[in-house]
Amino acid sequence: MIRKVIYTLGQNLRNSSLKSNFLFLKKSEKWSLEKLESYQLKKLQEILSVAYNHSEFYKNKFDESNVNIYDIKSLEDIKSLPTITKNDLIQFTSQIQTNLKLKKGFLASTSGSSGESLQFFRDENADSFNRASIQRGYTWFGVNPWDRNGYFWGFNFSLTKQLKNKLLDFLQNRFRIFSYEEKSLKKYIK
Repeated sequence: MIRKVIYTLGQNLRNSSLKSNFLFLKKSEKWSLEKLESYQLKKLQEILSVAYNHSEFYKNKFDESNVNIYDIKSLEDIKSLPTITKNDLIQFTSQIQTNLKLKKGFLASTSGSSGESLQFFRDENADSFNRASIQRGYTWFGVNPWDRNGYFWGFNFSLTKQLKNKLLDFLQNRFRIFSYEEKSLKKYIK
């Protein structure tokens, strides 16, 4: 019970929109394929509009590729969008980030397993939606987000960040591993 209380307090402090996103995802998982695809198209069109109007990189990319984002009328039309690489994401991070002011944002980063870590800002709602989608997946297997859990992610941090992560892992009832060495795996499996 105490784990649930700690988790809920932390969730409400960090991700105030997580609960509403979670409830939306639980409701939408029962939608018909047609309704899901309609919603996906609507969200794709919104994302493209924000990208074109608020990201220097995407405006240039779409213009160079002669892509009119307002011609996207079906999910099939996604094929007309130019592709970008992880290298593009790393090299042009500041131009990719939108000029929108975030009410509340978080610095997110990838683990760097491909050789380079990518860092970017994510707004609270996007972060909450991501976490809510993970929680929804947990519900399919009867798992609560405050249950003891393992985390296959992490990389070498400064001592300060290591201590911060140890505290956050404790509060989230989580243990982490980023090594496939036998000793680490045995500890993780236990």
